[in-house]
Amino acid sequence: MKKLMKKLLAVVAAITMVLGMSISAFAATGTFTIIIDNAVNGETYKAYKIFDAEYNTASPDTKTVAYTATKTMVDLINGLDNTAKAGITFTQIGTSDNYTVTVDNNFNAANFAKGLDSIKSRLTQAGQGAVAANGTATISVIETGYYFVDTSTGSLCSLDTAKNVTIHEKNSVPSVTDKQVKNDNKTNSQWR
Repeated sequence: MKKLMKKLLAVVAAITMVLGMSISAFAATGTFTIIIDNAVNGETYKAYKIFDAEYNTASPDTKTVAYTATKTMVDLINGLDNTAKAGITFTQIGTSDNYTVTVDNNFNAANFAKGLDSIKSRLTQAGQGAVAANGTATISVIETGYYFVDTSTGSLCSLDTAKNVTIHEKNSVPSVTDKQVKNDNKTNSQWR
């Protein structure tokens, strides 16, 4: 009976290993870049990883992606107001501290970015910040994921860093003009 159990366990282990090898989703690691074009020269851009991303290599276009989040990130996002977290659902993976992330039609990236901006002091920066020059800033990251990109001019939300990705900066630093005021209460009033 003991030999039979060992053989049965060996078969189960072999089947599990074969099935595990046939799963073709992967979390890519390496060096990936987030390029910000139309960047404001002199501004520092920073990236914060919000979700992990696993890409399905069995998909013909390899664009099928699954997102997961840590319990720490789930707790931070659940603390945001309803407008910021609308459309995002977290489902715990077994008894682990990881959660699958699903997004529905109520999700709004701009509202989510505003919410993330309000908690950015509690987020961990990914890679080094990049100072923009000649209208471009390039941030290097080492894992695929959903990244929140921040600068003092505003916030951007970038998705998909499996390949090098470019996002367009829509913000600008307002210019300061010299304001002149005319004093109408005096004779011979002048512009100052």
